[in-house]
Amino acid sequence: MSRAATKKFSSLMSKALLEQLKRQAEQNGQSVRFLMEAAVRHYLEVVVPSTQKVRPEIIALGEESIRENMDLMKRLARAK
Repeated sequence: MSRAATKKFSSLMSKALLEQLKRQAEQNGQSVRFLMEAAVRHYLEVVVPSTQKVRPEIIALGEESIRENMDLMKRLARAK
């Protein structure tokens, strides 16, 4: 079984947050590294993609608004 390549890095975190992370790791019998990797993986796989997409219902509402207000938009465009 091969081990995944790792690279050491340094970062800063609020003292209170780091203490909370350490307590949680200890309570669950996990390492801080495990929790940090899980948090970063979740952020990259779930949070980032969800912030880069517009929800379909929002797109539908925008399209509906455009259809409903097309006449007004045309009149405003001619008024310029």
